Amino acid sequence: MSLRLLMPFLFLLLSACHQIPVQDIQGSLGELSRFDSYRWGWPALKGGGRHDQDLLLQDRLVRESVGQQLTALGLAQRAEDQTASLVVDYKLLFTPEQYANLEQPQGGWVWKRDQEGELQRSRVDPNATITLDRATLNVTVFNSDKSQVIWEGQASDLVDHSHPPEQIIRAIQKMVKGLFVR
Repeated sequence: MSLRLLMPFLFLLLSACHQIPVQDIQGSLGELSRFDSYRWGWPALKGGGRHDQDLLLQDRLVRESVGQQLTALGLAQRAEDQTASLVVDYKLLFTPEQYANLEQPQGGWVWKRDQEGELQRSRVDPNATITLDRATLNVTVFNSDKSQVIWEGQASDLVDHSHPPEQIIRAIQKMVKGLFVR
């Protein structure tokens, strides 16, 4: 069977997979209702360099999104130095993955942003692959002394770092929302 005949099917399959974050949940959100408060396991990130800005934005966004979900469950946030019945930690990882060039299977021209954010016209090799990052968010909720995991959720989604930061923001929000579906 010709690869050309399979391209539309592969494109639909990749598009469908891209729309739904992969999720893995351990424990029940109902378990969290037995508790009244939470705090973060470590202080919010601080920094000043150009690359630090992306990390600061991601840290703030994860904390805000997860915090909104926990508040909706009836938990009050406490400062890092205050006592709380739960401790929340998270990890956000970006792992590069290679995919066939499905946007321009015949080659052609595309517009891409360079490192300064300027649009540049470039030729597409029909045999080239594209690299997307698999963003994986793992949220773990412990009891106050971190001796027992009460709830843990993991979600992942594909993001393209060559696009504006809004795509990463939407991916993080979508992953958090998917984790806390009741």
